[in-house]
Amino acid sequence: MSIGELFARAGSFFKSDEPSRKDVKAKRKRAAERTWRKVCREVDIRDDGKCRACSRRTTVAFPPTHPLSRHRHHIVFRSQRGPDTTANVLTLCAICHADVHAHWLEIIGNANGELRPVVLDQRAHASRQAV
Repeated sequence: MSIGELFARAGSFFKSDEPSRKDVKAKRKRAAERTWRKVCREVDIRDDGKCRACSRRTTVAFPPTHPLSRHRHHIVFRSQRGPDTTANVLTLCAICHADVHAHWLEIIGNANGELRPVVLDQRAHASRQAV
């Protein structure tokens, strides 16, 4: 085996020929952002701009704090390694999204199939729905 073949099998001879960790991380981040945008488009089409918990029409025209603004929610949170897939992401209005994170409302199921919103604190969630 020649020296050239040894280097070819071993990979790059010079470290500078390989992408830096920073470049690899940036490439991975760009790929994740492309995936997220694609999932958001598919979720918007599937959910038709309606909150999957209370069926209110939502819109992106309002600021995020407005009760009818459109939020995308992970059933299995990202912090718990929930994937960016249409089965795990759904549309919620700002009120229902805040109630999920306040543990007043829980979303159970698969976003592509059967979902079951479960009210954990009836008084708190009902008082916010009147807004």
